[in-house]
Amino acid sequence: MTVNPSSRRSAAALTRFAAIGMGAGLAACGGGGSPTSPPPPPPPSIVIAVAGGNNQSAKVGLALPDPLRVVVTKDGAVMANQTVTWQVATGTATVNPGSGPTDAQGVATTAVTIGGAVAGVLTISATTTGATSGVTFSANAIAAVGAVAVTNNSFTPSSITITAGGTVSFTWGNGAMGHNIVPDGSTIPSIGAFYDAPFSIDVTFPTAGTYNYHCANHGSPGGGMHGTVTVVP
Repeated sequence: MTVNPSSRRSAAALTRFAAIGMGAGLAACGGGGSPTSPPPPPPPSIVIAVAGGNNQSAKVGLALPDPLRVVVTKDGAVMANQTVTWQVATGTATVNPGSGPTDAQGVATTAVTIGGAVAGVLTISATTTGATSGVTFSANAIAAVGAVAVTNNSFTPSSITITAGGTVSFTWGNGAMGHNIVPDGSTIPSIGAFYDAPFSIDVTFPTAGTYNYHCANHGSPGGGMHGTVTVVP
């Protein structure tokens, strides 16, 4: 039988076309590509948390009764030899040590000595490398003098501790209008008239005790614009 050469060429072309089509189909189905790599695991979770020593008080020049304590964990397990850095964020105080490693239980500590000469609230921060955030401790400095800012709708700080016989200066801040100081169940502090800034007055607290007060325009006993002076021997 005689075979037409043009027929042979047509058959070969059809074979190549079919092969190309099959390859394209395999590629479209992913058969010829590289497998997708799984996403990498998340980084270890390092967490620093308060373990003790928050919200203490001490007189100026003295150390807080207990050290500040934090615990550091990694994916829930305690981390030993992890450096923790301590820093006084607000107020006047010293920390010792300023940084140091955690122990076998993942705990780091520092001692705080109150400085300055004015009563108020201090904040001390603790941080460690790898943690998304640090922690903050509060401490109450006790002195013979204190200061409270009278602003619209708040006394700042709302709570202060001084020594018996000490004085608190109440100062109306810029723009403060229509504020007074009414004692709750005692006779001090008492500024009955309403004042606008600029105005200030010093109030002496002769004996130990807790003295609560409020602004008659913007607060009530224990609510709204109110505050407390704690006097210690």
